[in-house]
Formats: sequence, structure tokens, C-alpha cells
Amino acid sequence: MSIEIIQVNNLRKKGQFFQYNYQLYKDDPYWVSWPVANLVKMFDPGECGFHQHGILEAWLAYQNGKIVGRIAGSIDCTYNQTYGTQTAFFGFYECIDDLDVSKRLFEQVENWAKSHGMTQLLGPFALSPIYGAGMLIAGFDDSPYVAMPYNLSYYPNQLESLGFKKAKDYKAFRIKGELTIPEFLTKNAQRWRNKRITYRQLNPDKLAQESDLVCDLYNDGFAGQWGYTYIERSEFYQLALDWIQVIDPRLFLFVLMEDNPVGFGMLVPDVFQILHQTKTLPGLLRYLGRRIFTFGRENGITRYRLDSLCIRKKYQSLGLGVLLWCEIMQQYLNSNYTEIEFSPMLEDNAMVQTLLLKLGAERSKVYRVFEKSWCN
Repeated sequence: MSIEIIQVNNLRKKGQFFQYNYQLYKDDPYWVSWPVANLVKMFDPGECGFHQHGILEAWLAYQNGKIVGRIAGSIDCTYNQTYGTQTAFFGFYECIDDLDVSKRLFEQVENWAKSHGMTQLLGPFALSPIYGAGMLIAGFDDSPYVAMPYNLSYYPNQLESLGFKKAKDYKAFRIKGELTIPEFLTKNAQRWRNKRITYRQLNPDKLAQESDLVCDLYNDGFAGQWGYTYIERSEFYQLALDWIQVIDPRLFLFVLMEDNPVGFGMLVPDVFQILHQTKTLPGLLRYLGRRIFTFGRENGITRYRLDSLCIRKKYQSLGLGVLLWCEIMQQYLNSNYTEIEFSPMLEDNAMVQTLLLKLGAERSKVYRVFEKSWCN
């Protein structure tokens, strides 16, 4: 049967592009995603700062008039300038279990990348690494935590069949039930707290200023980490406007040295639990509309995800990351939530992974970034 690849070039096709998930995963008990209205903004240059330094194209695959797959390609000029590469990203990949359809989709994005002088395809990334990274390759027996990807189990085999290889893995670690912070860590944290180290919560009433601060800390603390690219304050603020709707400001902590913020950490309530029940934007809005943050499970959320922990480079050797981690975990212990995931964590971060295993965590998921290269 013939396969037709159609460019996504109007609002109606953008809607079809993102609504395809609901058709593909209708019988999957674990799939959950942000609502279409949230996702389609990423394709709008007026709503998403990525388009100030990158380009994007997207395609749908049709077979007998029916949508059977989708893919997007993006080129981030900032990334290529940072790493001195000619790399294109692929993302938003979804496909039926048919290698011919998969092959046609990737041929399309590869040819597009080559037409722009690129020599490598890397992904999946939603636009670029900061917007979401990785394909689930292990841990298909649970719904994803908030803002983490989920996909069908045959996708990795499709990519490997098309010549893609591993570039990097991210891991997720999960603790269910009781978490005990080792005494030597709590004592050390208390000793520092009594000296120069203090903490404060995020102030949502000053979101623009707080966003600029977090952006500066991010660009300093994560520089040099695999996949990192510099992000402008204006683009970061657009992301902050989305995140502030779902985070609990009391669980977004800054660590300060002599009253100077030198790092931050963020625990995020798993609002995907609400979306998993409703699958709709109104369902999420009902949660947000009635939300009055109290530590507990009044809104049906039982899980948290530790999304980020970042310390300025010049202070990283002082062990402030461990101190901030202890402070955040103490807040978690006071919350009466029953489950926490630490993700995404680069596979290279062996020290933290060892600590989590000692605390009783289990490796729950693995996400892979794939790559494929060619010569012009």
C-alpha cells in the first residue's frame, strides 16, 4: 500500500499532528501527554522562543487516506555553534508498527536535514534538548511522570533497523514509600545551615525576576553538560510561564551562600496523574483551578519528580548540591506523598546513582537519545 508524506503547513494539520497520539494510544493503559493546546504552541514562533534561533518542519504519514505516523525535524543554530557540528534533531516521532512507514518518515527528515547541510541526525528531542529528550527503551510498565516521554515499545527496534545507534542514555530512579536520609548527610546539612548556607522558596509573585535568576543559574551550572545549550532569558521565561502552572513554589528551593543565590532545585507534583484520568485540557484546568497547595493528596496526586538540581560552577566543589538535595528531600518527607522519581539523569552521573541505590531507589526507566551520521 502506498505511503504519502505530507508537510504540516497549516493550523488544521498542526492539530491533526498532535491529536494523532490519542488515536495511536487509545488502548494503551500507560500513555499520557500534555494536552494538544499546550503542545501546539511549540510550533508557533510567536509562542516559542526556539524559533528565534532554530528552524522546524513537521510531516504526517498517510496510508489509504489515514494518518499512520508523524515526525518533526529541527535545527538549532545555537547548538551547532556551541558544539561545532552540523546536527539536525528529530522529534515528536509516532508510528504504527510498520517499518516501511517508519522508513519513509525518517527518509523525509534525513533528506530535509541534508538539504540544509547537516551531517547528523540526533534525537528524539522536542525541538531541542531543553524542551524534552529521549525515547523510552526500558520501563514500559508504568505511566510517565510529569513532562517525561512515553512511547510504544517497538520504537527502539524501528530506529535500530534504520541504522540509528545509541548516543546517550538518561535514567530514572524511583522510591516508593518510606525514604530515609542517612544521618551523616542530615548532620552535615545542619552544620552548614548554621553557618553560611540558607534556603528560600520560589516567589511566584515575582516570576519574571525569579525566571531570570533561574536562567542565569541554569546557564552557569549546566554549561558543559552533555546536550547543554545556552538559553536566552526571554525564551526561558516562556517556559517558566508554563511550569508555574503546575509546580508547588514551596518545593522549588534556592540555596544561598551569604544571601547570594548559588543554585536551585525543583520537585514537581505529578500532574500527569490528573491528565491520565482525564486525557483533556479541561481536566487539567479543573485541577489547576481548584488547586490550593497543601502537603497531602487532596487532588489525587501521590507522586513527585525531582526535575532539576543545579549549582553554579564555582560552588560545585563545596558539596552544595548534596545539601540542597537533603533540604528538598526533607520537604518531600513532610508532604505525605508516597512516591518520588529522580529523572532525567545522565548515565554518566555515577555518584548520584550510587547514592540513590543506597537509599533504596530502583532504576525504573531508561531513555535513549539516538544518532545517525552521514557525509555530504
